[in-house]
Amino acid sequence: MPFGSAVRSGGLTASGIISGLIKLFGYLIFLTTASNILQLTMFTVLLISITEYLPRLFTGVLILLIGIISIDIVMDYITGTIRDMNIEGTEIILPLLRGFLFLIVILVALDTMLVDTGILYLFFGPLAWGIAIVVAFKYGVKDALVAYARERK
Repeated sequence: MPFGSAVRSGGLTASGIISGLIKLFGYLIFLTTASNILQLTMFTVLLISITEYLPRLFTGVLILLIGIISIDIVMDYITGTIRDMNIEGTEIILPLLRGFLFLIVILVALDTMLVDTGILYLFFGPLAWGIAIVVAFKYGVKDALVAYARERK
């Protein structure tokens, strides 16, 4: 995968990343305790919020990485399988499917990280309806309308 080669070229390993996250978590707990002892209330609350948010951030990034890798593997397999079948429209449908799956993974990861994605849902709802109408007219309703017009003629 391109991501794996980029991580390896940077000198990072999975164990190095995990140990860095554990160190960061330990430092935050130490700083939270120290600020609580010094009675720095606002700073303590901030550090507690950061410490509580880190697992959600890590889970969101993990969902994003595993999702993107899984989509690449599955879509490469589907593309290789369908390419030999000579199915009409695969050059359009497969990239759209890949993009749709990427969109779902990104939205799930952002929701896990508590990023407000309401505005995205506001825009994607009408977009999905528009795509559904275009597909319906292209593959179904158009033929029915032409047949009906010929019959009425």
